Amino acid sequence: MDKDSAILSVLKQYITESKPILFEGDGYSDAWKEEAARRGLSNTPNTPDALSTYLSEEVLDLFTQSGVFTERELHAHYDVMCESYNLKLQIESRTLGEMVVNHILPAAIRYQTMLADNVASLKAIEMPEETYQAQLDVVRRISENVNRMKTSVEQMTTARKEANRIAHAIDKAMAYCNLVKPHMQEIRVYADRLEYLVEDQEWPLVKYRELMFLR
Repeated sequence: MDKDSAILSVLKQYITESKPILFEGDGYSDAWKEEAARRGLSNTPNTPDALSTYLSEEVLDLFTQSGVFTERELHAHYDVMCESYNLKLQIESRTLGEMVVNHILPAAIRYQTMLADNVASLKAIEMPEETYQAQLDVVRRISENVNRMKTSVEQMTTARKEANRIAHAIDKAMAYCNLVKPHMQEIRVYADRLEYLVEDQEWPLVKYRELMFLR
């Protein structure tokens, strides 16, 4: 068999063998979840659950029988990965809280004050309400998101402190994943909304659309 035929033969074998796990769509979409279930494949949605696979019977057998890790070493490796996950989420959540308190909230409140002053000046000269209705609407929307964001940051901080009191690495990882991370995602929603509402000159961070065009 010539070289090209041999290569095609091997590729055909690989494609046929890997077909049950190949998916050309968005691996984060609901379509993949449905397809994975149809194929009988696992679909682990978070890091702590994914890391626990290291301690499954199949993985333990693989590493111990191949001499890569002993069972004790694999457990140690697993604990280190859990601690690394915890440390990263702790740093990310603390940084997020600092960014919100020191940058995002002050900018949003500062711009809200500018709009409120504008409304007050229009009222002072007895302009009809419809002339400043748009400003009032933005003020209300900023206020709503500012208050919700502040509450979420406080809840995230409390959840993080509670998670830090947990001694066992995997239990702490589950607490960070299920109790801290959801607040981080919620804060992200409010930050995105405020980024849209606050004018560019008052916003202290690079906006997403600017990331595409800045050099």
